[in-house]
Amino acid sequence: MKNFIYITIDGEELVFYRQSEKENRETGRVRIEWDYLLKVFIRNPIPTEAEIEYSINYIEDELMKDLNLVNSDNLELFCREKELIELLGSPGKETVHSKQEIEELFTPYALLSMGRSPIYDDLAMDSRKYMALLVIREILNHLRFDSIHLPG
Repeated sequence: MKNFIYITIDGEELVFYRQSEKENRETGRVRIEWDYLLKVFIRNPIPTEAEIEYSINYIEDELMKDLNLVNSDNLELFCREKELIELLGSPGKETVHSKQEIEELFTPYALLSMGRSPIYDDLAMDSRKYMALLVIREILNHLRFDSIHLPG
């Protein structure tokens, strides 16, 4: 069995675990769960550019508080949380989202925050999905993961 990291949700926190044949241990917690971020930072039906920027700064600060979370062993990232699978994956089907794919899913929402009309992308605002994408985007980038696996 290969070593990997998986994340779970515990209230307003994401909890990171290192998994291998010999261990299953918690490696850290960060208070960046998307509903928490929506409650604290987002006041508008379509989050403003400033609200997203505040959210990004907060997420980055939280992630960098614990440098043990940084993926220095080139491990894969998994999440079995039904809620995240429903927001980003295909329930019942295993999906893997690369950094690039997460960025491509995130960008149309970011463009809405910057004032782009939803008509261009035929996209309805889903603030929970937007914030979940933001959280995963920041985790992948700052903690040096190449992708996230969602078992379905």
